[in-house]
Amino acid sequence: MRRTSLVLTASALTMSVLLAGCGTGDDEAPTGQVVATVNGEEITLSELNQELGNAKSENAEEQKQITALALASIVNRYLLSDAAEEQGLDNTPAAAMTKKKAEQLALIDLLNKQFQSSAPKPSAEEARQFVNDNPQTFSKRENIIVQQLIVPVIDQAVVLQMEPLDTLDEIEQLLANNNIEYTSTFGTVDTLTIPPAAAEQLAQLRVNDVYVTPQGKGVRVNEIREKQASPLSGDAAIKIAQEMLGRQRAGGMVQSQIQSILQAGQENVNYGEGYGPPKQRQAAPPPAEAGDAEGDGKPADGGNSNS
Repeated sequence: MRRTSLVLTASALTMSVLLAGCGTGDDEAPTGQVVATVNGEEITLSELNQELGNAKSENAEEQKQITALALASIVNRYLLSDAAEEQGLDNTPAAAMTKKKAEQLALIDLLNKQFQSSAPKPSAEEARQFVNDNPQTFSKRENIIVQQLIVPVIDQAVVLQMEPLDTLDEIEQLLANNNIEYTSTFGTVDTLTIPPAAAEQLAQLRVNDVYVTPQGKGVRVNEIREKQASPLSGDAAIKIAQEMLGRQRAGGMVQSQIQSILQAGQENVNYGEGYGPPKQRQAAPPPAEAGDAEGDGKPADGGNSNS
């Protein structure tokens, strides 16, 4: 059974608990498409569904709790924004700029979703070919148990010093010698959830091999402890392949469309003196080849010719 929970920040969850059961009961309960009212302002079922997004559960009681938390989150926003308006904060210059930015970001999000939805859906045949082309993701899928050193921040020079080292113990000693903080833990890498190229690379590694992956300003150092075969085939593989191809295609569609809009829109942008984007450097001219009509017969760097 698949379960997905709605994740709220600690502060939002606290406020949700505080608000539970705080209705006065003096007014008539909302009906129809209205799920609640706050200071007379209606919260609709559509608004609640948008708040829920993909937070769904097959368990009825759990879904009821998820829905209640989502509604409480909306109620919190109404109450707090009303309090801000009562203090006149909605009429300040800062409020105007914040509202404008929030509206722009919301519209951009809607634009992205529209581009994603317009991407053509991959066919079953395309998905089947994708499954055949990426065996490490599907038919040879593995769950790889790794011991990890999580290093939040590290200098690239120290990362390069890891290359000749073969064991996790040696790398731990290197980190200690350089006074670099890290934490040790265990994790599982499912080759279904990583890019196919990365899955192919991991397939070449054996138990006890060590590999390093970048993570923000730091790295994760991984030592393979165990490899467990977990093949995926048939209709299940086709379905997941279609989802993966769909995300790839939608992402490419969004990137292409956004780039086109930005490039075309630059024609209508005027910058103040000193505020324009930095000028791109022009590419250096190609080096003259020996024997060119206008060349001097020497290599482009002026060095000696071996001919």
